[in-house]
Amino acid sequence: MSERKARLTVTVDGGLIEAGSRAVNSGRADSLSGWVNQALVEQVLRERRREALSDAVAGYEAKHGVMTDLELLGASRSRDVVEAALALLTKDGDHLLTSDPHDLAALVAAAGRHVDVIGI
Repeated sequence: MSERKARLTVTVDGGLIEAGSRAVNSGRADSLSGWVNQALVEQVLRERRREALSDAVAGYEAKHGVMTDLELLGASRSRDVVEAALALLTKDGDHLLTSDPHDLAALVAAAGRHVDVIGI
């Protein structure tokens, strides 16, 4: 993703600006723009992995039937059986509040659900 850069104006939480500034000040990022760009790159990669996992689960279920929580764990490379079971209990349109939004979002996507996973 090293194509020509484009200017973007966004509004973000103040705490994110502070975190980005700390990353720059500590040398973990070259600039705030670079830090934000890296975060966007990582989000794109996460979404691509979720889509690929969701497609794989859909293909599996078309061939073998509905996936169990243990099969979902294997497909998503997760070890949390409780989160897998929770992901399978969701229905499209649900809102899921969690302190672990990234892992649950991956499991929900792998289960083929369209759920709003909200970090708290």
